[in-house]
Amino acid sequence: MQIIFYIMWPFLNRILDFLFPFCCVSCENEGQVLCKSCFLSLNMRDLAVCPGCIEESSFGVLCQNCSSLEAWKYGLDVLWSMFTYEKGGAIAKLLHLYKYEGLQAYGDSLQNLLSRTFNVQIPRTIALNIDLITWVPLTNSKRSKRGFNQSEAFANTLQYPEKLVKLLYKTKENAPQMSLDKAARITNVLGAYAVIPQQKHQLIGKKVLLVDDVATTLSTLNECAKALKLSGADEVYGLVLARQGV
Repeated sequence: MQIIFYIMWPFLNRILDFLFPFCCVSCENEGQVLCKSCFLSLNMRDLAVCPGCIEESSFGVLCQNCSSLEAWKYGLDVLWSMFTYEKGGAIAKLLHLYKYEGLQAYGDSLQNLLSRTFNVQIPRTIALNIDLITWVPLTNSKRSKRGFNQSEAFANTLQYPEKLVKLLYKTKENAPQMSLDKAARITNVLGAYAVIPQQKHQLIGKKVLLVDDVATTLSTLNECAKALKLSGADEVYGLVLARQGV
């Protein structure tokens, strides 16, 4: 019976789409989860800023002032955030429906959004210079409960399958970052990420692209970057769909 269900699911899914058509999460017009008009109204971010102080910096490279700070000693070298995350905005609604409601169509829309903007915004010469692509991990229990890791799914859309590798694992289940203030977010993720021991040999002298869905204080990304660099990575580039709060 289960086999028949899996065979029939694509056909049943098309019937459901016909009976209950998607509506744009922003304007609620039928047809797409994000219509063209609302897509064009998304607030795209300027990539030419330092991830630390938001001052002008070529292609999101950490500026000299920030790179000299102890807090950034093992942090990201570069951050590319494609859009601004706004509470109640289209990106926020799509992410909620994907992550917490498990609606894959909304995830597909976000993945296409990230892939398309990445390919347009980031010169191919820079992308090709990246050695490995990885993602911010979830604990095994959270991934099993959700059924997927959205950051891993985003990494898989970047059209560089030969560079994809799972490098990190989460060492503990900590409090959700969204519920904490800036200071608490930093301490909340300390020691929460580590490199898989069998993968450490791949990191020596490499440039790594680290993918996540949303960044705010960069605490999670910097803690992951620290784990990667302490295991031998030369540079860590961050890529997020959206950044909140700056």
